[in-house]
Amino acid sequence: MPKPKLDLSPSDIAIIERAKTFKVTVFAGSGKYKSVERPTLATARAWAPVLEKEVGNGKRAMIYAIDPVSDGSAFVPAAYAPEQSPMAAVKAAEKAAAAKPAKGAAKAKPAAKPTAAKSGSKSDIVVGMITKRGGAKRADIVAAVDGWNVDLRQLCARRGLKLRKLPDGNYTAS
Repeated sequence: MPKPKLDLSPSDIAIIERAKTFKVTVFAGSGKYKSVERPTLATARAWAPVLEKEVGNGKRAMIYAIDPVSDGSAFVPAAYAPEQSPMAAVKAAEKAAAAKPAKGAAKAKPAAKPTAAKSGSKSDIVVGMITKRGGAKRADIVAAVDGWNVDLRQLCARRGLKLRKLPDGNYTAS
């Protein structure tokens, strides 16, 4: 398979080869960027998907090589692969041979059992009070749950209930 054509100038290639730092950048929106700097191109490429997932807006990460000599930078295309010298290939093969064999798969943890809702919890007491005919006053609800200042809207939303305030000041939910 032929290598994809790279539109890099000789000066960009020189910057990439001299670079001591690689900057991974993802557009986060509203003119903001999330960036991280890494010492090698390989680690920068490994961090690119991490930043993409962290930002979570579907934008792709861009990698720039930072030139320590001229303080310039060059965009590193995804298809760019640095040429390996024969000595680097030998060292990589030795490193791979010296690596420890992979351990067997660890036993999977048993799935956590879903916990049952506690009967008589504060939220159950509140729901019981506001679902009764006529509802309940805010002060009565707070007194019934030992001064717990409950957010009725949020509680009803979590339980799928519709909260209404009656003309007499009572809250009711259905």
